[in-house]
This record gives sequence, C-alpha cells and structure tokens, in this order.
Amino acid sequence: MAVCLLIVLFVQSELNYDKQHEKAKDIYRLVLDRIYPGRRTAIQHDKELKAFYERRLATGKSKNSTINIVRNKLILRMFAVINRQTPFIQHYSKAV
Repeated sequence: MAVCLLIVLFVQSELNYDKQHEKAKDIYRLVLDRIYPGRRTAIQHDKELKAFYERRLATGKSKNSTINIVRNKLILRMFAVINRQTPFIQHYSKAV
C-alpha cells in the first residue's frame, strides 16, 4: 500500500511538472515505463490482483495479456487516488 502511494505521488509530481513540456507524450511514456516493473510486484503482494491474475491464467488467457491488464488496473488506481486526493482504500470485499 505504501509503495502504491509513493508511486502515485511520484506520477502526480511528474505529470504536473510535464504538462506544458513540448515532449509531454514522450515523458508520459517514460512514466508508464517506470510502472512496468511494478506490475509483477503488485501481483505478488496485492491479494485482489493476485487472485485476478490466477483466475485469468486458469481460464487459459495469455500471461503477458494478463500482466498488462494488471498494469492498467494499477494506473487506474493511481489516477483515481490523484483525482480524489485521498489514499487508496479498498471499499468492498468479494462475495463468497
């Protein structure tokens, strides 16, 4: 959780600084590339993402495709935290 918050703060800082830069698209791509290694760590340590990853692999989906979906989920979480200006809180639990 703390790592996710640090990543969010870093991304927010980078995006705020670079919005007016002439190569903003390249800078945005660089920020995404920094998130790339974090997706495997998230799968290992976030129970929800790990369960999602294992469910997709069990149904025969591609490992790389699933990892990219996890990356997108992380990015969506980060931007939600930035927009709300509050820490990430898991509001639901999976129904049994």
